[in-house]
Amino acid sequence: MMLSIQQTEQDQRNTGSNSNEPATETATKVINFFKEKKIAECSMNDSDIVHRVTNRENKNREIIVKFLSSFTKDQIIRNRKLMKNSNVYLNENLTKLNLQVLMCVKQKMMGEVKDA
Repeated sequence: MMLSIQQTEQDQRNTGSNSNEPATETATKVINFFKEKKIAECSMNDSDIVHRVTNRENKNREIIVKFLSSFTKDQIIRNRKLMKNSNVYLNENLTKLNLQVLMCVKQKMMGEVKDA
């Protein structure tokens, strides 16, 4: 039961947009940014969902990208240090519980690396 509630909450985070900007335009901006910064060579075929998140002021709206391939996503996350000084930040769009699980796993992995 907990998993289905978590999945529903995660799915709600990944869908829906009230943006005036077409999804193809948003996706093109994201792809061009990744290519310009040499973060990843990706195309429209690499993403499933691309949309902006609305906010009250309609300024600096976040962009949600759901990749079809975990390889592409991992490549972008590995190369996010190339985004320094660009005012663009990359975060996982996780529920509170999923974020806690991720942080616990990362801490455990850091402990194992230090022990090696």
